[in-house]
Amino acid sequence: MKKEKTGVPGLYLRRLNITLPDIHRHRRLENYLQLLYRHSGIAKTFSLFTNQILCSISHLSFVPAFLQTYTLCRFNELDQINIDSMKSSLPFIIKSSKGSSEREIPALPDFRPKLLRNVDPSSMIFVISYDKYKCDISRAKQFIELPTIKNILDSTHIFRHLEASFKKSQGFTNLQISKLMGHTSIKTTSKYIHEEFKF
Repeated sequence: MKKEKTGVPGLYLRRLNITLPDIHRHRRLENYLQLLYRHSGIAKTFSLFTNQILCSISHLSFVPAFLQTYTLCRFNELDQINIDSMKSSLPFIIKSSKGSSEREIPALPDFRPKLLRNVDPSSMIFVISYDKYKCDISRAKQFIELPTIKNILDSTHIFRHLEASFKKSQGFTNLQISKLMGHTSIKTTSKYIHEEFKF
């Protein structure tokens, strides 16, 4: 099937069944999360490298990248997050895609609630393909000259590696990090902690 270009780099309507109204709704969501990211102080809880990636990634990829960073979700767990869950003051409950366990992630900071209320509930977190998202992250990693670490999984997993390593440097225990990441084994968590990242 021939792809139908939208005029937005990397976005094809037929591939993802995305409409221009979807793009406009996504842009309002992105604008809100950008404001929250830049002005609520949440950026201070992320590693330097993660912040550099978030500041250099394409605007279509910012929403999923920000949410992956905040929740430490795997890529295929992001579909558990929607606008209603963002608007709620309740924690996110994320079911592991690798088992039956659940983990609780604190709600997003209460930041300009009126702006968040105005974000359309049907807004999509993803308006680009997985391949394009992965490519955006890879390009951002190259742009910031992120150190190459052996055995790190594909680009969409980078935030889990960076934030696990950062939290360890901030004094979190492996058990605490393991719970945040939805691991059932601390042994698995230890593979995400890299001393090579200097924070």
